[in-house]
Amino acid sequence: MEANSLYNLTSLSYPEILKANGKFDQTSMDADFKIHLLTNLTINPIKEILEFALKSINLNPTITIGNYDNVVQDSFNVLKHDMVIIFYDMINFTNDFFIKCELMEEGEVNETIEKHKNEIRLLFSNLADQSLVLLNKFSSYGFDELIHTKSNVQIVEGELNSFIQENKPQNFELIDTKGLVASLGIGNALDKQKFNRYKALYKIDFFKKYVSSIHNILLKRTGRLKKALIMDCDNTLWKGVIGEDGLEGIDISPKSEIGIYYNIIQNIIVSLSKKGVLICLCSKNNHRDVEGVFRNKRDMVLSEDNIVAKKINWNNKSDNLKVLADELNIGLDSFVFVDDSEFEIGLINSSLPEVLTVLVPKDIELYPSLMIEIARRYFNLQPLGEDLKKVMGYKDQVRRSKLRESMGNIDSYLSTLETTITIYKDNDDHVARIAQLSEKTNQFNLTTYRYTQNDILQFINNPVMSVFSVDVSDRFGNSGITGVCILKELKEDDKTVEIDSLLLSCRILGRRVEDSFLDFLLMHSKENGYQTITSKYKKTKKNAQVKDFFHSHGFAIAQKTDNETSYKLKLLDYSANSPEFIKKNINI
Repeated sequence: MEANSLYNLTSLSYPEILKANGKFDQTSMDADFKIHLLTNLTINPIKEILEFALKSINLNPTITIGNYDNVVQDSFNVLKHDMVIIFYDMINFTNDFFIKCELMEEGEVNETIEKHKNEIRLLFSNLADQSLVLLNKFSSYGFDELIHTKSNVQIVEGELNSFIQENKPQNFELIDTKGLVASLGIGNALDKQKFNRYKALYKIDFFKKYVSSIHNILLKRTGRLKKALIMDCDNTLWKGVIGEDGLEGIDISPKSEIGIYYNIIQNIIVSLSKKGVLICLCSKNNHRDVEGVFRNKRDMVLSEDNIVAKKINWNNKSDNLKVLADELNIGLDSFVFVDDSEFEIGLINSSLPEVLTVLVPKDIELYPSLMIEIARRYFNLQPLGEDLKKVMGYKDQVRRSKLRESMGNIDSYLSTLETTITIYKDNDDHVARIAQLSEKTNQFNLTTYRYTQNDILQFINNPVMSVFSVDVSDRFGNSGITGVCILKELKEDDKTVEIDSLLLSCRILGRRVEDSFLDFLLMHSKENGYQTITSKYKKTKKNAQVKDFFHSHGFAIAQKTDNETSYKLKLLDYSANSPEFIKKNINI
């Protein structure tokens, strides 16, 4: 499982990684994931480390490495991949580049910079259609430590890094390899002797650090980022046990030798809440005691406003986590659970292995850095506007759940919500949110294709494709852009349109928004002259709830295998069929 393998990547030896790779069961993996590496160095060991990282999150990797020192030439012929990674290092621009560069006149330095800018422009152009490209920043670190004045090498480094920062296309992300080397130490990261002999600059520890550093990118690209942080209370949010030590006996004081660390933890949690992470409590305690801490403890940084849901009782914590998942309508694999008890952590690991668990370290000084590491690895720390609405949105969801419990008939309940959906087509302002939904939505996702912003922009600009987005609101609040459909006209038949992707955020499931949205899509396609619409359901571990969605809406099965079902519907036979209690606004 990811919690016990990928997180510990840096502590594993290379032979242990190779051995672990052979033990993964490929038949249990969710999907294929293709990575291509372009490089002007020898980087072969990173292939197995990347394979381990991807297999650890249940993906079946295919990783290929281009020809040695043929970065620009190979970029002309790279097929479509889920990710392209580029190691284009200054040290091997030419043989003995760093030495030769220092002997150059100013004009020669400028010519060198322009030459490589032109090559970078070609890279940008040749890889513009790729979903995501990771490009390492240029670095002279470790080879210019004896130079005490600004060198030609540093000039080249600075100019090229400024150029790629200012000119990189949207589908490129920059990786700070200099920072990675610094964090490891030059001796642990670089092997100058192997570079001189084999052009193998980087040590195994560097490659492990590199793959760990892109962990968050891998999770984001494959829809596996976490959504909720579940915190225990005693000796987790504060020092001490509230039921035994009382309000005055627990410590969160920023002036205390121990309490300061818990104060920092609470500040980290509040920051995550502001970035759209769902903060919940799960603690064996008397509810009134914990409530008293939040209301009366002067040093508390965390407040009730930051908490989306909580289970403060004496029930089994694994049962409480299941209830929280149901209330929030998200999967247990979206949870990070933090507790100071080895027993409770062991219980969750054995009963709910999909939950990522974090044990509060015995050395409390390590606790804040551990939580920051967890945040960087597992949560989205660059939220969109929609993410910032999530905390209130999930609180609204709890209110909806309570209303539903009070009403026996589901349609009666839904009719009281006063739901309105607003449908947009090819809206440039929604590109980032549409890509985000594509990358992270798992439950109501019929095909689970993962698309980046670059992909979505290409679709919007393609005359035979349409990208629809849906804003959902009801009397409890606005959920924002929470639904997406991508339609594609078939090349071989301009009277047939295909549903490439259809997905809705778990925040709006159960309100029949999907029925109203699909009805619009079918009627819109019919009104635009299409006679047939086709669709697919591709089975994953998380989307079983929608396996019969198309069939239940009148689509006929065209072809079926164990993992995929194709459907077809004749639009001439379709009549509008939308829930009356949902109002539609069409903004196309």
